[in-house]
Amino acid sequence: IYIADTGNNAIKKRDKEGNINTLVSTGLSQPCGVAVDSLGENVYIADTLNSAIKKIDTEGNITTLADYNSGSIYTPYGVAVDSTGNVYIADTGSHAIKKIDTSKTIDSPDYITTLVDGLNSPYGVAVDRSGNVYISDTDNKAIKKIDTSKPIGSPGYITTLVDSSSGLNQPYGIAVDASGNIYVGDSDNAIKKIDTSGNITIIADSSSGLSNSYGGIAVNSRGNIYITDAPNSAIKLLN
Repeated sequence: IYIADTGNNAIKKRDKEGNINTLVSTGLSQPCGVAVDSLGENVYIADTLNSAIKKIDTEGNITTLADYNSGSIYTPYGVAVDSTGNVYIADTGSHAIKKIDTSKTIDSPDYITTLVDGLNSPYGVAVDRSGNVYISDTDNKAIKKIDTSKPIGSPGYITTLVDSSSGLNQPYGIAVDASGNIYVGDSDNAIKKIDTSGNITIIADSSSGLSNSYGGIAVNSRGNIYITDAPNSAIKLLN
């Protein structure tokens, strides 16, 4: 498990035995998002108050992929990576979802692409096995999907899957499992599941011991769900 320990300005890793190692604890400013590639090698960080996306490689080297100075990143909260190494960013400050093509050089004109803008403080981003991108459009109270097989802006490129009329409040963290089910940390102190038909069910809430647990959420290949419990400085497991 990779953890963005926001208050300690650190990125940490918990192994299968429960040991916690700090990967980086300097040079960050309230990192809020973390993702790892499909090989479990490169770790990507939304270094939120530094307005930067950073990468930790297998040797522990840290590089900045994009930041405010490049004119591309403002206030990133969520980060995700697909099977080919493309990095997706919920850039809350610019109300947009952006993509870094890591096969390109930083000075390439198509190194960073804005996939969609005009959102309202999007917090979370996730990507499925097919490369479809899912967004917590937080202040629009909606979950949206980008079909990356379609040209940007074309009909059907972005769709709203569920919104407040379906029972969402303000979605923050988002994850998608191998079957295409979506998991959302909602601000009404609930973890909600959206199945592939768009049905929403509450799988955990305050009656399950949650305490404002909606910022971070992840799901593994076994369907285990990990959530952040910020008030208690803890990571919890739902299975």
